Amino acid sequence: MKRIICLIIAAVMIFCLGSCGDDKNKTVSISTEDGKSEEVSYPVGNPDNYTESDCDTGMRFTLTLHNYTDNFNAVYNELGGNGEKFSYTKWKKTKKDDEKYEYFYLKSGNIVLTATVEKESLCLVNVGCGVSADIYGKNKKNRERVLRVSAICAIASGGYTADDLDFFSALFEKTEEDEEHSFWFNNSIYIYSESERDKIVLFRVMPATEGKRDEWHISDFIMNAS
Repeated sequence: MKRIICLIIAAVMIFCLGSCGDDKNKTVSISTEDGKSEEVSYPVGNPDNYTESDCDTGMRFTLTLHNYTDNFNAVYNELGGNGEKFSYTKWKKTKKDDEKYEYFYLKSGNIVLTATVEKESLCLVNVGCGVSADIYGKNKKNRERVLRVSAICAIASGGYTADDLDFFSALFEKTEEDEEHSFWFNNSIYIYSESERDKIVLFRVMPATEGKRDEWHISDFIMNAS
């Protein structure tokens, strides 16, 4: 009996280890322009970072603003942030009054991080990265930096890794090019918006149910095959 129990435990451990190894990326087949099929690798986030909610999208992050700031700093510095930290104490609340949500921003040079917090749970319902349209459009270097920081926002909130930077930079770049300025990917909607009045461009990620994706007719994000 003891031997059987040991074998069962060993089998479970092997299964769990195998599953953990597959969690980082998932490979799917897509059709290329010439009609052939190629495999591409998509990042896989942490499902524990998402939960159902009665907010407009039907889902929210499980992270508080403090948790998110810690995650952001960890990824930012892993990618060469030179020890710079975005301090939790530097988040400021806007004057916008809302029954369900509070709106925060944190300035870092020309870039502004944004976050919306659900009052009841104190958890995030969306995060983003904004900058003036003039600065964003000034040169390629500025544009790439904004896309990079926006990607870090997605990584930090969704439980992804620093290795996924290029994927999310490309995803946000496509939202700018897309006619609807939005895509669905793995529990979240990725959005590009531009305010004519304030002359601000903003990239955001917000958790949402698949039902909302279908209701709002948001297209799935599909990578190009390499």
